[in-house]
Amino acid sequence: MKQHLHSYRLLLMVAAICTLAAFWLLGARIGVEQTQQQVDVVISYEDTVRLADASGVPVQEWLTQLAGAGVRELLVTPAEQAEPDIVRAAQDAGLTLAQVGGLAQGGTYFFAAQYDTLAAAGQTGVDTDTEPLPQAQVLDALRESGSTLVLIEDKNQTGCVLPDGYTLDGYTGGMVKGFWLNQTFRARYQTLGYSGAEEIVNMLYRAVVDRGMTVLWLTPLTDAAGETVAEPAVYTQLLQQLAQRLAPAGYRYGGLTAIETRTVSPVLLAVCGIGVFAAAIVLLGIIVPLRARWLRVLLFALGCAESAGGAFLAPELQCTALALLAAIVFPCLAAAMLAVELKESAGTRPTVARYAGMTALGAAITLWGCCYIGAILSSSEYLLVLRLFRGVKLSQLAVYAVAMVLLAAALLHTHGCTLREDLETLRRENSRHWRRKLLCLVLILAAVGTVYILRTGDGMLSVSVGEQRVRNWLERVLLFRPRTKEFLIAYPAIAAAYCCATHRSRLTAWLFGVFGAIGFASVANTFCHIRAHFLVSLLRTGIGLVLGLVLGAIVLLILRACWPTPSGSTQTKE
Repeated sequence: MKQHLHSYRLLLMVAAICTLAAFWLLGARIGVEQTQQQVDVVISYEDTVRLADASGVPVQEWLTQLAGAGVRELLVTPAEQAEPDIVRAAQDAGLTLAQVGGLAQGGTYFFAAQYDTLAAAGQTGVDTDTEPLPQAQVLDALRESGSTLVLIEDKNQTGCVLPDGYTLDGYTGGMVKGFWLNQTFRARYQTLGYSGAEEIVNMLYRAVVDRGMTVLWLTPLTDAAGETVAEPAVYTQLLQQLAQRLAPAGYRYGGLTAIETRTVSPVLLAVCGIGVFAAAIVLLGIIVPLRARWLRVLLFALGCAESAGGAFLAPELQCTALALLAAIVFPCLAAAMLAVELKESAGTRPTVARYAGMTALGAAITLWGCCYIGAILSSSEYLLVLRLFRGVKLSQLAVYAVAMVLLAAALLHTHGCTLREDLETLRRENSRHWRRKLLCLVLILAAVGTVYILRTGDGMLSVSVGEQRVRNWLERVLLFRPRTKEFLIAYPAIAAAYCCATHRSRLTAWLFGVFGAIGFASVANTFCHIRAHFLVSLLRTGIGLVLGLVLGAIVLLILRACWPTPSGSTQTKE
């Protein structure tokens, strides 16, 4: 591996130097994200009236208590805005007015006051009692008034809810992301064994911290019987608990700062592309030896040409393609490093220091690629979820497949032997019930891979009640919950793979090594979900790595104690 890296040192230097362009883009992105630290809580006048009718508490009392707990704006339609009594009630409670529907007149603007049917079904569209105004007229009014447009996230977290026929292509006004408690979410009062609105607090916390929402649209909660929860204390306590949860993470209630339209510089995008292609050639050289120097030069020239052409001629497509390539290449490079480390550890005494080193190095290589991903996907369209990276599952599958091949080549292949001879050697090493063992390994890999893919992103497998409670606990304790597949599965699996490799148990080392490579893919996956702020994703990854190393060290020490050290092994220092 060292000889290979030395022969590709110029390409590695190019990839490292081009990272400076990624850092430049990341600096601008982080600067924008740092302005999104204040959370604006809003409630509509219509919902306030509904709460007042259900509770018998006057509207003015509701507004006063909600304002004292953190609500800052009262959502009103143009017709309600024209009612002096409503305006006076908001002023007396210390609330400012936000507009829903009609032509914007300044301040905060929402497209519509009703989202229930379509948004709850996850569709793109809003319910309105009247035909929506022409898009051009609405957007022109937004620009001229300087209003901040709030984009409400859809149920599937794959975009924002727009009126039918509307598109924001070409719109350059200020926008922010908003979370609306739809019918499903508001019904989570006293769920998961909680006695109150704890799960709703958890959802709102995740909306802000995990997905960067700066507007929270509060709606009347409903209990298990479908009845409206109409006690003011429930809502004030909810808002107070949320403020306490958000404060340690650096968020607080306050006014909005709009995200202005920004694009990725074509020049910097081209430089990032050159860096990613350089790393891709290094990976290709590991899989298929590129001994001819002219071939490497040709591939690099083609990569440079594609990077420049794509950045200037088709920047949107180029961003998607480069982010996908980076999400595959760098985790695979980390898996290649892991494969070499496991191969070289055969016959040595397993140590915590070496385990921690190989795991941390793999995570660092992956994070190198994550810098590219975060920089490439740093335009306002991605920050506002107007555009999503759609290659998450494809990148996971690619890393999973390449890691299996790289680890097999390092651990299961004997130099100079054919595939048939390698299989025969493995059969002899596992002579007792080798067919059953091989079948079990394949089934385990297939099952884990299937669950992993289905649980990646917006997968089809739901989270159990027990797991959700554990996740909530981790969020409260750690602020930024690490991904389970990293700290609980992948990093401990690397420890198991390392211990098996030292005992020359090649097949089980390969199996656990593949599980470990899943962690590198998961790290890249975290940054592909552009909804979270970059620094939040970085902290989440760091926390997961630390926890995973602790659990992995425990696994390693247990295996080392229970599994006698092979005779003739070399001693390495802890």
